[in-house]
Amino acid sequence: GRWARVKQNAATLLEKAGRQGKLVGKRIYMSSVTDPYQPQEAKSGITRSCLEVMLRYPPALLVVQTRSPLVARDVDLLQAFGNRVLVAMTIGTDDETVRRVVEPSCAPIPARLRAIQQVKQAGVRTQASVAPLLPCHPDRLADLLTDSVDRVVVSTFNDYGGGGSKTRSAVYQLYREHGWEDEWLGDGYEQPVVDVLRRRLGDAVSVGQAGFNFV
Repeated sequence: GRWARVKQNAATLLEKAGRQGKLVGKRIYMSSVTDPYQPQEAKSGITRSCLEVMLRYPPALLVVQTRSPLVARDVDLLQAFGNRVLVAMTIGTDDETVRRVVEPSCAPIPARLRAIQQVKQAGVRTQASVAPLLPCHPDRLADLLTDSVDRVVVSTFNDYGGGGSKTRSAVYQLYREHGWEDEWLGDGYEQPVVDVLRRRLGDAVSVGQAGFNFV
């Protein structure tokens, strides 16, 4: 979060791809590496301009993955996609103390919840991406997510293969410093949380990378 290089011509390039037939009917994930709602998006509007392009060349499915409440700004465009869009908000914990340690530059949990609830109330399909699952209280996390989203995917640091290894090393160090390592990094540490979520939300809960294979 120390710097960002703005791709000023993103919408122009996307428009070109649309004219070439590379968008219509495709499945698009926005995005797997960089949050589409960086703080600079509030001024630059680049993500919004890309959404406008994709409305002209509608994909089969657009998944918008973010940690930012700014996504609610674009609810008018998201509604226009109909059932072709799903908005996913990362909510890895119910605990603001944990959030401030692991995601210090990201929006507070209540702000994220208000935004995804606003999107859902507008009739847009929504998801809570508990990805990766951070130290939390399972029942309190379930309280936050029940009725706030249409579906939940739980994923762990162990689900990501080789990707993000540098990030994981830094997080593991934070876990050791805060005494979370034994309870929240071992094999199967997610299962008690998954069990509680499934009792509350049933089949709306998926686990692991397979949960991101949207239908």
